[in-house]
Amino acid sequence: MDKVKVGIIGCGVAADTHIRELIKFENLELRAFFDIDHTKAKSLALKVGGTAFSCLNDFLKEKLDAVYICTPPNTHAKLIQRVANKNFAIFVEKPLDTNVKRAEEIVKLVERKRIINQIGFNFRFASNVLKVKELARKMKLKFRFFHASWLGSLPQLPKWWKSYRITGGMINEQTSHLFDLIRFVVGEVNEVFCERKRLFYKLNNFTNEDTIIAILKLQDGSYGSIVASCGAHFTRSLGFAEYIPFWHTQYIGCVFLTKELTFELLGTSKLILNDGRRRIEYENFRSTYLEEDRAFLNSILKNKESPVPFREGLKTLYVIDAAKKSSKVRKFVKVRKSD
Repeated sequence: MDKVKVGIIGCGVAADTHIRELIKFENLELRAFFDIDHTKAKSLALKVGGTAFSCLNDFLKEKLDAVYICTPPNTHAKLIQRVANKNFAIFVEKPLDTNVKRAEEIVKLVERKRIINQIGFNFRFASNVLKVKELARKMKLKFRFFHASWLGSLPQLPKWWKSYRITGGMINEQTSHLFDLIRFVVGEVNEVFCERKRLFYKLNNFTNEDTIIAILKLQDGSYGSIVASCGAHFTRSLGFAEYIPFWHTQYIGCVFLTKELTFELLGTSKLILNDGRRRIEYENFRSTYLEEDRAFLNSILKNKESPVPFREGLKTLYVIDAAKKSSKVRKFVKVRKSD
């Protein structure tokens, strides 16, 4: 193919974030846009070219190679099914869905139809994260403990972000990045204990938790914790390689402990190594969105599996589902194993 022809479903902030990167690829054409708010689709089409559609059926009649789904989480499975019926390659923003059963069905669907698919866990493409994995592999280090945190103010997102019904909770929305990051760097989770609370926002239209604390036991015997809250206030974001307009003040940090080294990650670009005697800093500003879009495009051009297929999103969803159940029964819950 001369150019990969791409369509976008959902023309809000997430779509705009990807489009800023997609327009950098000469072998890609943004051809079609659809949003239930037609003015958003028209705005993007006017900005970068292509056609804005007010009807999803008409959008799906376009000659496309791939579709990006950048809509609220509870719409993902249904839209993936519609797009998969056209055999287009599919990129979906995280999480895979709000419902485990629906997520399992779409994984089976895309795998049965051999459709190239990728989920948007962009932290897997961060330069500092990849450096940790590289050094741990080369030095044959075993992670024994970890701590990951995401602290920020309430994101300037559409009203749907505040709805548990639509998002599956803050734990399933942005905090899913941290659960997936632990799986990617350290390994698979065996059990999880979790507390989810509303400590800051007692609003009628806010049905999500705003604070999360989780303890994870991994299959390899390592332990760790995840904390997240949107009740924090900072004057600037730390360590980010990309502009994220809706998380204007935030701290994302991870610490990974081995017997030999401590790895500290700040955002998506900075890494600090410490062995108790010396401290070494790495910093490499590189857009994780650019890299994940590049990976998806290469998968299409080479007709190969993407580095973060839907099945990875399903495995992360299993961990989050166990965490949700734990917060109800107030004890450790085992994570379901992937088939």
